[in-house]
Amino acid sequence: MKGIKGLLLDLDGTLVDIKVSFFLDTMMESMVDYFIALLDPETFRRGLIGSIDELISSPRSSGETNQDGFYDAFFRLTGLSPEAAQQGFDAYYRDVFPGFSEYGSYVDGALDLIESAHERGFALALATNPIFPRAAVLERMSWGNLSPDPFTFIAALENTRACKPQIEFFTAVADALDLHPEQCLMVGNDVAHDLAASSAGMRTYLAEPHLVREDASGNVPDGRGLLRDLGRTLGLW
Repeated sequence: MKGIKGLLLDLDGTLVDIKVSFFLDTMMESMVDYFIALLDPETFRRGLIGSIDELISSPRSSGETNQDGFYDAFFRLTGLSPEAAQQGFDAYYRDVFPGFSEYGSYVDGALDLIESAHERGFALALATNPIFPRAAVLERMSWGNLSPDPFTFIAALENTRACKPQIEFFTAVADALDLHPEQCLMVGNDVAHDLAASSAGMRTYLAEPHLVREDASGNVPDGRGLLRDLGRTLGLW
C-alpha cells in the first residue's frame, strides 16, 4: 500500500483477543454491584447503555470531550452527579477492572506488527472506540502484552470528541498523527465501525479472524487477512 505513513490500530478483537460477549456481560453485572449503593440496577444499566449510545450516535460540540458528554448524559439518565459518577467509575477501573484479564489474550502478530512498524517510521495510533477512560484502555492493552510507548496517540474517553464510526473520529486521529487521512490505514475487525474510515479518505484493512458486524453493507476494505499478512503487505517482514 503505497503512500501509507500512519497506522490506526483497533484494539479489541484486532490487537487483543477479547471474549467480548462474556466480558461485557460480566463487566456490566460487576458494575451494577459496584454502584449498588448509589443506583438501583435498572437505573444504572439504563444510564450506562444510554450514555454510550449517545457518544456513538454523534460527535461532541466544540470544546467538549467524550468524557464530558458521557458524564452529562449519565447525570440526565440517572440523576447521579458527574463528579460522583466519575469518582465511582475511576475507582471501578482502578480496583475491579484489572480482574478481568482472563477475558483477554495475545493476538498472534500484534506485537511484531507494532514494533516493526514503529521501527520503520510509521506513525501509530491506538484507534479503539473511545468509550473507556485511558486507564481501562491501557489495562486492556496489557492483556495482550502491548506497551503504549510506540503509539503517538491512544484514543480514550478523555482525549476525543467523537467515536467510531463517525468521520470526525478518524479525521481527529489523523490530525493527532500530523497526517492527512489519505496517508493513513485503519486496521480493525469491525466491518461497520472500522471500515467507516474510508468515508474520511483513509484506506482500510479488515483484520481477521475475529470479525464483528460482518453483515454491514457498503464497507469494502482495501485489504483483509491476518496481522502477519498485513506486515508482509506493508513490507515489514
